Amino acid sequence: MRDLMQRYPRQLKLVLAAYNAGENAVDRYQGIPPYPETRKYVKKVLKKHAYYSNWP
Repeated sequence: MRDLMQRYPRQLKLVLAAYNAGENAVDRYQGIPPYPETRKYVKKVLKKHAYYSNWP
């Protein structure tokens, strides 16, 4: 994960997509790949990230 964060600085969506689908897929599509599983994963993790970022 740390390597992905260095590869895609300040681009959490791409970090998550690369973690799920692989760096090559993210690079090939120049963004989040059109894989339903990957798109669902990124959306789910970002939702949880937003929820816990506001945790008291």
